[in-house]
Amino acid sequence: MTTSGITTGTMTAEEVVQAAMEELGVLSAGERAEAETLAVGLRALNWMLKSFSARGVNKWRETSLTITLPANAASVALPVWVEDVLSARAVVSSTFQRIMFRYERGQYNQLPNKLSPGQPVNFYVDRGRDVATLYFWPVPNTATQIILDVVRVIDDVTDGTQTLDVPTKWLEAVYLGLAARMAGTMGVTRVDPTTAQNIAMRAQAFEQILLDEDRPASIYMGSYDERFF
Repeated sequence: MTTSGITTGTMTAEEVVQAAMEELGVLSAGERAEAETLAVGLRALNWMLKSFSARGVNKWRETSLTITLPANAASVALPVWVEDVLSARAVVSSTFQRIMFRYERGQYNQLPNKLSPGQPVNFYVDRGRDVATLYFWPVPNTATQIILDVVRVIDDVTDGTQTLDVPTKWLEAVYLGLAARMAGTMGVTRVDPTTAQNIAMRAQAFEQILLDEDRPASIYMGSYDERFF
């Protein structure tokens, strides 16, 4: 026998909501959620995905961005999809990039002269509510190209037919987490607290395994003895 050779299987947002409802026992296999229930599920799904950023840096949300800092500009606003900056390198020539060092807010504020001209060697990320702003020191005296390693924001779900902005291996953890989140809304916590508790425990265990696997090699959280079956 041969395998399918297909590795691109995924789920739409609506299918994730359906799977969560089936886990909760709110829907039977093959039963479709009503429009109102689907809307509630999609809303909860969106906010759950947004909260993933609070769990730390995921490798699949890391990407690169090149910006040009104008001469005499102390800061630049980053695109709205940038959540944080992991590292920065100033392009000195086609064969050399100078590593820049990150300051935190207190360190940047202690600089005696934030507008000192020169070649930038440090950066500070002001993670504002709507947009992140990148500050440099010294302020570049010539236009300077900067290569950034950034963490991006997860895309919104705006329609049930869309796929999620997560790796395929995360989908089961996502619909289990959604089921745990919606247990109260759907009344399962009240009428069947044992099922609600079991789903919450499974969701937490599965998510922890994926978080451990999906972090940079130098970061580890949890126990390798934990497994989900």
